[in-house]
Amino acid sequence: MSQALWVNTVRERWTGLQARERMGLSIALVVLALFLVWSQLLAPAWRLWREAPAQHLRLDAQMQRMLDLRAQAEALKNQSIKAPEQWREGLTAATRSLGASELVWSGNTANVRLKECSPQALARWLSDLGPMWQLQLSQASLKLAEDGLWQGKLTVIKP
Repeated sequence: MSQALWVNTVRERWTGLQARERMGLSIALVVLALFLVWSQLLAPAWRLWREAPAQHLRLDAQMQRMLDLRAQAEALKNQSIKAPEQWREGLTAATRSLGASELVWSGNTANVRLKECSPQALARWLSDLGPMWQLQLSQASLKLAEDGLWQGKLTVIKP
């Protein structure tokens, strides 16, 4: 069916309708057109406009979280880069918490001689070696005295 024939058929049917039927059909077509305009153009824009403030807050919170993580990563990166004198000073100060002990440096190696060290202090000191000072325990020769304190020698190295 060609377009001209189709248009003529619609026009004939339209003129064949009574005035009341034409009015009802016109109203139905206008309502259908308004519905299509609303559902395809206005409703999505209205929804976006209504949800924008909440989405903006979510994105701001996400951005702040990312900035906090970046700052935390920078702090960890800067913390792990310690000058030799910093980690030596830190390890020397931390070794004082071991009680009666001696610390002798030889290049990047530290020899710690324990005389009377509590198990809790030794555990804290050993747990701080890697994360805090990037040191590794190389050798350990310890014995537990009768009073429950550790004695012996530890060797740590800076890789």
